[in-house]
Amino acid sequence: MYGVGAAVMGLCSMYFILTGELDVFAVPVSSIGPLLYVVFITSSTCYGLLSWANKHSSPTLVTSFWPLQVPGVAFLSYIFFDELLSATDALGAVLIIAGLLSVTLSHRFEERR
Repeated sequence: MYGVGAAVMGLCSMYFILTGELDVFAVPVSSIGPLLYVVFITSSTCYGLLSWANKHSSPTLVTSFWPLQVPGVAFLSYIFFDELLSATDALGAVLIIAGLLSVTLSHRFEERR
């Protein structure tokens, strides 16, 4: 899947290069620090935690936690940016957590057998 994403990004970049719209690649100097933080620190932390979790648990269980990022970001936006959660945001979070709970309980029941 990463290969497909890289290919699509490459095609989009080639479009802008061929049409001469090179200003889309301009990065303000003030954005370089945050960009480096996002690319290297958070990515390496995320992949490190995923590797550690895969070592201690099944890949299916680890992958089932990925959708939890969405309600996590919504909750953190509520706390740090004072963004209000809509009813659909709350409903989506409840459905994601319910699905995660069902996967976790099913995994636990399988381990007991």
